[in-house]
Amino acid sequence: MVVQVPEFGDRYWVIEVENARADEFSELGKQYGTKPGFYLIAGPNWKGATPDGIAGVFRSSTDGAISFRASSWRTAPRFVRPSNR
Repeated sequence: MVVQVPEFGDRYWVIEVENARADEFSELGKQYGTKPGFYLIAGPNWKGATPDGIAGVFRSSTDGAISFRASSWRTAPRFVRPSNR
């Protein structure tokens, strides 16, 4: 599977990729310093050269994987303290 990471600017974002045991194994996100590009998600038995245009490869320890994306429209979290009244 190939995941495309677009330019998110200053927004917080993360693309979580989990194997069949729900173990997260990728490092795709603002907190990791991931650059825009295409990233290959490969299974444990994949063999071969990394295709041209692929910025990075993440290997799942199982044959199955699922991904979730999260992003924020704000550049920094906003916290409003609840009133104690």
